[in-house]
Amino acid sequence: MDEILTMVNIALGNGQILDCEAADSNHNGQVTVDEILAGVYHVLTGCPTPAIPTYSISGTIRYAGSGLPVPGVVVDLTGTTTLSVETGADGHFAFFPVGQGNWQIQPRKTGDLGDSIDIVDAVLVLRSTVGSITLTAQQQLAADVSGDGSVDINDAVVILRYTVGAITHFPTAELCGSEWIFIPAPMAAPSQSVTEPLISGGICQPGSISFDPLSAEATSQDFEAILIGDCALDWSGVGLPAAAVGGLGEN
Repeated sequence: MDEILTMVNIALGNGQILDCEAADSNHNGQVTVDEILAGVYHVLTGCPTPAIPTYSISGTIRYAGSGLPVPGVVVDLTGTTTLSVETGADGHFAFFPVGQGNWQIQPRKTGDLGDSIDIVDAVLVLRSTVGSITLTAQQQLAADVSGDGSVDINDAVVILRYTVGAITHFPTAELCGSEWIFIPAPMAAPSQSVTEPLISGGICQPGSISFDPLSAEATSQDFEAILIGDCALDWSGVGLPAAAVGGLGEN
């Protein structure tokens, strides 16, 4: 009952809103009879507690080369707990409700390689090493299949070994725990920061989007996907089911 008496005193002018801020549910600087009556229902649990706001986080993942949606991507949302969803056929993902706090979005995907990786990709890497072409930043991420942070003739050899079946997974995929790389491309949101994917010195830093803290709706938190080894960026969107590809530890 102490909380109710506090609310009555505030309403009579014998107390201040600061004595029980939650009593002023409509935030007009006063405590009304209706608010006092509402407080009676909360008497057993103490002074009324403001509702904790929740938000939604959503986005779409599309392929860097074609803009095609990428299904079957596992998207992890890590914060006070870890939540995971999978993109649908339209490449869309969504989390709701998500409470306030620090959160990080990080995608990962195994499989659905299809026949996108072939000798053409090895040739592109070779041409870049002799300076006849310049790879884009996206192509460089795809081409560094050895995971050493650079694109050189060794990457072309590794791709050729893959095309003839000598290996079934690239060292970079082993390193990252994902056969795909994801580049953040989000719409701006409050307290948002992005981490670009980086492979260097035997370390894989996945691409991610963070909120420190999440304090508003976060839509269009998109990513561009790159299939490791697909230097031509010509993934067609028609691939094998992820279960048919096997685990990353096989080679």
